[in-house]
Amino acid sequence: MNFNLRGRQYAVAGTQAPLRRLHHELERRRAERNGKGVYVEVPGIDVPFHSAVLHHGVAGFRTKLDAILPDRIDPTLLVGRYIPNLVPRLFSLSRDFVVEVAEVAEAPALNSVIERWDDWSQRPEALCRVLLLELLAWQFASPVRWIETQDLVFALDSGIERFVEVGLESQPTISSLARQTLSGEPGRYAAVTVANLEADRAELFGEDTDPPFDELAEAADDGRERAGEAGAEEPPSPSAPTAPAGATSAASAAGAAVAPEDLAWTPADGLRFMLSWWTKVRIDQLADDDTIESLVDGASSRRNQLLMDIGKEFGLGAIDGAADAALSTLIDEVAARARTYRAPGPVLRPTIDEQLRRVTGPARSRPRAIDERIANHWGLGAGWTTVVAAAVAAGTRAGTSVRGGDLATLSPTEPASAEDLDGILDAAVTAVARASGVEVAPLVAPGGSDALDAATATALLDTIIGADGVLTEIGRVITRRTSDAPTGDSSFDLQETQRLHDIAAAVTRELGAGWQAAVAPAFDPARTLVIDDRWAGQREDLARLANSDPDPDRDRTDRERRFARLGRGLAPSAIGHARWHEREARRRGDVDLADRLARLVAESAATAVRTDDLSDDVALVTGASPGSIAAGIVAELLGRGATVIATASSLTSERIAFFRELYHDHAHHRASLWLAPANLASFSDVDRLVEWLGTDVDEATGGEPRIVKPALTPTLVFPFAAPAVRGDLSEVGPSAELEMRVLLWSVERLIAALAEPDSGRDPATRLHVVLPGSPNRGTFGGDGAYGEAKAALDALTTRQAHEPWGERVSIVHAIIGWVRGTGLMSGNDALVPLVETEGIGTWSAEEIARELVDLGDRDHRHASGGALTVDLSRGLWNSTIDLADLAAQARDLASAADIAAVEPAAPDSPVLIDALPHPPSAPAPTGIDWPALDLTPADTVVIVGFGEVGPLGSARTRFDVEVTDSLSAGAVAELAWMCGLIRWESTPTPGFYDVESGELVAEHLIAERYEQRLLDNSGVRFLDDDGAQVDGTAPLLASVFLERDLSFVVESEAQAEAFVAADPDRTSATPNADGTFTVTRSAGTEIRVPRRTVLPRRVAAQLPAGFDPSVYGIPSDMIEALDRVAVWNLVATVDAFVDAGIEPAELLSWVHPTEVANTQGTGIGGISAIRRMYVDSLLGDEAPND
Repeated sequence: MNFNLRGRQYAVAGTQAPLRRLHHELERRRAERNGKGVYVEVPGIDVPFHSAVLHHGVAGFRTKLDAILPDRIDPTLLVGRYIPNLVPRLFSLSRDFVVEVAEVAEAPALNSVIERWDDWSQRPEALCRVLLLELLAWQFASPVRWIETQDLVFALDSGIERFVEVGLESQPTISSLARQTLSGEPGRYAAVTVANLEADRAELFGEDTDPPFDELAEAADDGRERAGEAGAEEPPSPSAPTAPAGATSAASAAGAAVAPEDLAWTPADGLRFMLSWWTKVRIDQLADDDTIESLVDGASSRRNQLLMDIGKEFGLGAIDGAADAALSTLIDEVAARARTYRAPGPVLRPTIDEQLRRVTGPARSRPRAIDERIANHWGLGAGWTTVVAAAVAAGTRAGTSVRGGDLATLSPTEPASAEDLDGILDAAVTAVARASGVEVAPLVAPGGSDALDAATATALLDTIIGADGVLTEIGRVITRRTSDAPTGDSSFDLQETQRLHDIAAAVTRELGAGWQAAVAPAFDPARTLVIDDRWAGQREDLARLANSDPDPDRDRTDRERRFARLGRGLAPSAIGHARWHEREARRRGDVDLADRLARLVAESAATAVRTDDLSDDVALVTGASPGSIAAGIVAELLGRGATVIATASSLTSERIAFFRELYHDHAHHRASLWLAPANLASFSDVDRLVEWLGTDVDEATGGEPRIVKPALTPTLVFPFAAPAVRGDLSEVGPSAELEMRVLLWSVERLIAALAEPDSGRDPATRLHVVLPGSPNRGTFGGDGAYGEAKAALDALTTRQAHEPWGERVSIVHAIIGWVRGTGLMSGNDALVPLVETEGIGTWSAEEIARELVDLGDRDHRHASGGALTVDLSRGLWNSTIDLADLAAQARDLASAADIAAVEPAAPDSPVLIDALPHPPSAPAPTGIDWPALDLTPADTVVIVGFGEVGPLGSARTRFDVEVTDSLSAGAVAELAWMCGLIRWESTPTPGFYDVESGELVAEHLIAERYEQRLLDNSGVRFLDDDGAQVDGTAPLLASVFLERDLSFVVESEAQAEAFVAADPDRTSATPNADGTFTVTRSAGTEIRVPRRTVLPRRVAAQLPAGFDPSVYGIPSDMIEALDRVAVWNLVATVDAFVDAGIEPAELLSWVHPTEVANTQGTGIGGISAIRRMYVDSLLGDEAPND
């Protein structure tokens, strides 16, 4: 039994039956008096301390104590000083005290003392020891009589003035009970000050003393003398600031303004600040009817920690019903009890100081600047400083409030300059004044007076000669560099700066403002990738063929496409699969499939090598894009087994998907496709690409190096990169320069670099280049520098025979004619029928690609004889057709066709709703052959609902993608709603609205508008940015060593000592005049500096981008407060109930809770909480408040 607080707190340990009776009786009495519940069970305590149950352990405990207590104990240490737990009386060696202890404790030793009192009374040290031994031995098995102990300590005649608990600041149990006792019955006890050793250390050890009055007076005199020497009038006192000229304050008419009274930080202010900070809401969002329970969403750990921190901050014990009390009631209760509150207290002080440090640091200032600004600029008192500092801390928090909007009310939250910081402080002063209902004005208003006030003069002097002043910093630089100052003039060269400006202006004038962006490098070895899994793709094709519909009228297109893929030859690892599927097809009766698979196996097993086989070649192709000639070349090369390196200006997910499909549709099983981002307008990209091609790339795996990219030496080059070309002769300028750079200069630079002897090439092999020539020498007109660039290729072929590089290169100059559907010619496709009537043939991209790859065979790689020019123009070269005339004819034909196409609409066209799908229907099954069960229904587990939160959204949307490789219209709508792209609105028109634009989206357009975006941002993909993880990188504290001394300022001696203690051999601290300390780390000291490190794995299965749990009805404050894993579990639970078609209450009304199960998975638990526990604490970031 613990008798802790009279009439308010008693702790009882017992068995279940009597405790139930106690609970029943207390509830009966509570009902009679209409009071609050007072019975609280404390879980987790399984030892009945301070009860008779433990009497059997006293003997063993006495033995342990007897072994460790000294043989002789000085009685003066205990007599009159020690109040034992067993009897609430001052320790004494009198017979009465011994008798009283013996009556409580069943101690034979004390009975012996009483019987032989005359003998024992002559031996006080021995008596003291035996008495103390029994008092301690019986303590844990006897009631705690703390109520009587406090009556003794706080009695009016006790003479005690201060009560200090020697205990933890975070758990001030004894001091809290003392405060409640003293405040419970005024007049019964003496006026005693209660303190906790940790919480009130500054007061107890005299560390909070103010400077002596004579020092303050001396400092004030010095300030007045400095102001007088500067020729200024005596500065106004804070209590009566001078009114600025033209000021708008009410007192300005009288010529002086009376400063507002000083403010006080009240317990109400502290409590509101703490609740808003701990629960991530703005102070203005707290309502009088809010409760702690509602603010923490019922989370017991957060509630208990918040209540503990409130007690610690205000020096209070437990407040009955505090968690459920309305905020207005709680404020009144705290204010009534916290009469000695010194603001801010031990909890809020470090919180506010840390936030102010984060705010002032980026501005190269310190929190002390807030005090100076409020005192010197505004002329306000110390109370204003406290309140404004708290307002700055609360108003610059990062993040969003759980009740909507940003937490920050001041901007910028990270001021970059002293001016920005002053702006924040001034805004905070104005806001505090407005909230307090007073008017404030600066001591010297802008534009008010031309005189320089003392504060401004002091600030100016600090800027010049202060700790961070200009002259001080110059002195530091000179001191650091005196011994090893470099020779020569290191002054700032204005002429050099002007020269650089002139160069930039000339580049812009001659090459255009976008030149730098146009030639910016794009090549990045980390962004390259290889596709070489055709062997696996063949297995998939075989499996899909075996499971396709044998009906020749269905799946015909897909079946033929897959057979075309496999017709290029099976990989050895796929032949066994094909034979197995052949046998299975014959067993099912699909003879056509079996025969075709048998022929495929026989052809693949043949040892003959194709005459056009290029499996020993490495081909570099530039300019491959959808629909281009280069893309056709890549497909043809892959089909012949070559290793192909394709470049693209950027490797987006769409472009990678295009190349992947191109590979699987056309590649031989020995072919591989390397993709590299490269801007062919950038010469540096050309050089880096060539360097990368000829270099092995390896990485360490398990401590062993592994080659991830072998050196690739191209034997074939198809330089087909081409920009968009436009403009006539009058528009020659920057765009023409860029076009020539891509079409000609980069081609020549690429060939020359690949032909270098040190490029990794075998001297016995030659580089074979197929140039993309053209008969267009201005024939089409308006195509920029295209004609000039193609004409220049003639010169390139001539140079081969006259320059050294030509000995290592063979060239075929292909004069390519009209190619339909490519990027350059698609705009002229309407003229194709008219051109062909003129006797000029045209090509498709596939046809011309086949011809061009044929030009790369070994017959064309001649060893001598110079470049070979091949006419593939089909009559376009040297033709005299007039394209302008043909274009006019095409327009006339198109107009006539449009008129003929106009027909009246059918009178009875059916009306269909676009958004509703029309799937094929099938007859319902006549019955289900359920298996027989040996179990009774009561013993059967029934799964009624399934909920999932995964990389593809819900189970329904995942099923769509896995089965059909696409999303149905319904799945798109669900996933778009889940990711916050659309929302349902009933007004003004019911329907789905785009969240970003707010416009109504027709239901039948939802799939078309969002499907690709959703597929790109869901499933397995490159890592999204998430917190500290940005662009595939994560922060790392790297080790560096200082090359010179590094100094910084801290606010207190304790902080300085902590820095010195971390590395005493290389760290020193010196005090500054303003009370701060300068800490210096010596050159050679190891420090940790954050840098970005590339993650070794950049692809993962992530939730869809933008996944929004709030659409499931989870409140935003709960989403903010809970760990994301917990939120995902809630969403999965909601989805499971939706899938089952029931609500929780409905389920529990029919099934007992003990018979309801779920299979939620939590992984390793709260990821965010684990990070905050182990990482944020190491970085000194804000710690969790629970």
